[in-house]
Amino acid sequence: MGPKKQAAKQGEEEDNSTKDFYTYYKKYCRELEIQPFKPLENKINELNEEGGHLNEILINEKIGEFGARALFNALKAVK
Repeated sequence: MGPKKQAAKQGEEEDNSTKDFYTYYKKYCRELEIQPFKPLENKINELNEEGGHLNEILINEKIGEFGARALFNALKAVK
């Protein structure tokens, strides 16, 4: 790796967007008194173990009005 790439990596901040999203998602689920969507919960736990990031969300089951609200509020909250 060249010196520019090493300097760029050292200056980068750690990307915690996936962890932040999940924290907000759980918070909004508690506020709305609903259970978190289990497949999403499993995927985020898997990504946290691997050190990956959530790039897309595929929901192919009904999550309801409050589930959608918790999901989108969490997405809006992550900077």
